[in-house]
Amino acid sequence: MNKPITMETIEYATAEDLLNDAINAGKIHHTIGDEWAYWLDKYGDWQTALWKASLFYLEVFLEKHQMFKDCCIDYDFKLDRPEMAGAISNIMPELVLGR
Repeated sequence: MNKPITMETIEYATAEDLLNDAINAGKIHHTIGDEWAYWLDKYGDWQTALWKASLFYLEVFLEKHQMFKDCCIDYDFKLDRPEMAGAISNIMPELVLGR
C-alpha cells in the first residue's frame, strides 16, 4: 500500500504500511531523532532504544489519528509482533541514525 491508510483500508494494513504512515504523515523519525539522547540513555543500546521509541511514537500517531482502536483492537494487530520488528529494523536506523 502506497497510499495513506484510511478506515476502509486499515483492516489490510501491514506493519510497514503503518510505520510508513507514521513516518510520512506523523514525522515520527524526526521526533525520535530530537529525543534520541533520552531513549539511548534509558535503554543503553541503540537497537533497543530505536525499537522502543518507534513503537511508542507509532502508538501515539495511531491514537492521534484515531486509528489505534480500529487497528490494534478491532483487527487485533499487535504492534510488538515480529513483522513490526522487521519493519522497524529495515526502515528506522537509516532515517533516525543514518545507518
